[in-house]
Amino acid sequence: MGRPKDADSAQTFERILAATLSLLTDQVEPKLPSLRAVAKRADVSLGTIQYYFDSKDQLLEACLDGYHERLGALGASLIGEVGRLEGRALVEHAIGELYRFARRERGLLRLRVASTVAQGELPPSRQ
Repeated sequence: MGRPKDADSAQTFERILAATLSLLTDQVEPKLPSLRAVAKRADVSLGTIQYYFDSKDQLLEACLDGYHERLGALGASLIGEVGRLEGRALVEHAIGELYRFARRERGLLRLRVASTVAQGELPPSRQ
């Protein structure tokens, strides 16, 4: 079990994440797809998935890395608008941007909320 010796590590890792995110987009329920489904979608073996991720929780957090980076960038962007916009215009702009973000990221947002509720808190690395 493991990754093929001639595989491009970074490319395989990204393909696994892309497959997982694609499966999440297709789902209605906020849960991580099975590792078998991810392996099939990514066209890799289950052993390859396990080579990169010790658990589904690690795969979840890897998927959420991009989400948290995009959320942080949005926060920084909105803070940058404070000098340009004021009062109601600033609030309306922020609400609109946050709404669009939530719509784009709804699969990951549902998964983050479900995971946080199940664990009772954010993982320590995210707090």
